[in-house]
Amino acid sequence: MKTSLLFSITINNCYVVITALTIHLFSSDTGAILVF
Repeated sequence: MKTSLLFSITINNCYVVITALTIHLFSSDTGAILVF
């Protein structure tokens, strides 16, 4: 139970980091519109 919860949190954190990096990379470009 604890392991699956920790795994879930880790996956969510990775997703947030990847999303933040993607937005940062395309923030100064028109690609930001394509991301969303």
